[in-house]
Amino acid sequence: MRRVLRRLERGAVDQLDAVAVGVGDQRDLWQVVAPARSVRRLLGLYAELRPQPIQHRPEVGDVVVARTEVVRLGAPHVDRQLERVAAARQPEVDDVGAVEVEPPALLEAEGPVEPHRCLRVADAQARVDELRGHPEILPRDRPRRPHPWQRPARRPRARQHSWAREGSRRRRIQTEPCGILRSRRVAARFDVAVVGASIAGCTAARLFGLAGARVAIVERRPDPTAYKVVCTHQILSSAVPTIGRLGLADKLEARGAVRSHVEAWSPYGGWMRFPNDVPYGYGVTRRTLDPILRELAAGTPGVELLSGWAAVGLVGDNGRPAGIEVETPGHVVRAIRARLVVGADGRGSTIARLARVPGRVRRHGRFFYFAYWKGVRPRTSRARLWFLDPDGAADFPNEDDLSVVVAAPHRSRLAEFRADPERAYRRMVAALPDAPDLAGAERASKLIGKLEVPNVMRPAARPGVAFVGDAAMASDPSFGVGCGWAFQSAEWLVDHTRTALLEHGDLDRALDRYRRAFRRRLGLEHWLISDMSSGRKLRANERMLFRAAANDAIAARAVEEVATRRRSSLRMLDPRVTARALSQLVPSR
Repeated sequence: MRRVLRRLERGAVDQLDAVAVGVGDQRDLWQVVAPARSVRRLLGLYAELRPQPIQHRPEVGDVVVARTEVVRLGAPHVDRQLERVAAARQPEVDDVGAVEVEPPALLEAEGPVEPHRCLRVADAQARVDELRGHPEILPRDRPRRPHPWQRPARRPRARQHSWAREGSRRRRIQTEPCGILRSRRVAARFDVAVVGASIAGCTAARLFGLAGARVAIVERRPDPTAYKVVCTHQILSSAVPTIGRLGLADKLEARGAVRSHVEAWSPYGGWMRFPNDVPYGYGVTRRTLDPILRELAAGTPGVELLSGWAAVGLVGDNGRPAGIEVETPGHVVRAIRARLVVGADGRGSTIARLARVPGRVRRHGRFFYFAYWKGVRPRTSRARLWFLDPDGAADFPNEDDLSVVVAAPHRSRLAEFRADPERAYRRMVAALPDAPDLAGAERASKLIGKLEVPNVMRPAARPGVAFVGDAAMASDPSFGVGCGWAFQSAEWLVDHTRTALLEHGDLDRALDRYRRAFRRRLGLEHWLISDMSSGRKLRANERMLFRAAANDAIAARAVEEVATRRRSSLRMLDPRVTARALSQLVPSR
């Protein structure tokens, strides 16, 4: 211990990964381990800890706990002087590691340090399970090499290294599990590690779980009722079959989700005559949807939800992702091994950044101001869109008589909205044809502004990693496609990879099939939406189609099928639709 302190005093901190502070006399050496970056504070704490007596002589297998608020517990270090005792009496927990006390809880405590106490291993193990929450996720050892004061009673297992990337920085870490769980027979690996417990992540996890896979969902937000605020809250009819497959439809309707259809208005003909005998979608706020879906996914056999855990790195073999590094609520970094890593963590995906899978960004030519309103009249079950050329607006009905009223002005009006957002928003909504009446409605939220909403698309898969939802593609939210495509992309991923995943087939080939299917189904749609969201004026062919949809039932049905994404935009090339659009050029008699 004195040698360690002398090295620290000489400034050789970088040569150490951890620092030990001895408690008690040299015959019974017990340690408190903290990161090397805390050594300066530990030096000040050492003077207080050293004189503190242990209440009774501890035995090998006991766990020493400093103070009463403990975040992590571990097996005591077996010192060389106690090896003979250890051989005579085998502890219940394997003899590696050190007493671990949460460094911030100990170092930031004010006032005198309380005398130490001892816990029996039987009691400590139950406390370990309670505090860890998920003991089957094996934490990695912090040190990269054995320290001089750590001399395990048996030869350690061979090290397994992994790689992780933070931007352009590359580092090596050790992923050997720590001693407290070495004797426990628990699963250290998953088939799938999903990052993000929103629509796409929970859909993928549940479908993988129903197929028989073992899935870990990593969600950085600890609150199980957390939800996304900036959203249109519309699920287009193209995604309703996926909702039925999940077993989610009955839960949504029991909660009051609105069965919705689409209406659209343009200056070229007015309201489009969309048919009524078409499949419906759902209008439901994310405040309702996200907790229901998260609970449904977590209750699926084989699926484990890790709330409050954040993905901070990737684990890999030979340059191929084979798991993730996560930081627990106690600020412990652990490795989760999985054959497939799924990034479902949104437009600015952390997994995409760590895996170096960049997205193609198309700048948005509009910005958004929106608010939640209760009691908007007239009450309707139709999601209404206004193509004002070049501005836009929308009114999305949801459960509990809530509506999301969105203004999407062109960027040329940004100064007007910045000067007085409230007044500009109300003025624009009031000017809409057949505008929602906000005079008698109650605003249920503050006015929310979103000035930068770029369109982003990246390859939906690489070897060992896949992306779903906004992590794969994030398009203009005013079209209401985000929620539906999150459901569908997760379903496509599971359908293309579950056989290879569970039967140990060629997973990378299956991922490539998913990547190509994703691009084939949504690539054109994303390009067209991104083009329209640039803020340009409507083109001649678009004006013709909108005018035809306002006057002709066949053209209106075709536009509705494309607007709800049940059919590809290539539907507009149907000769019957084209003929009716061209007929709008002929003046009526």
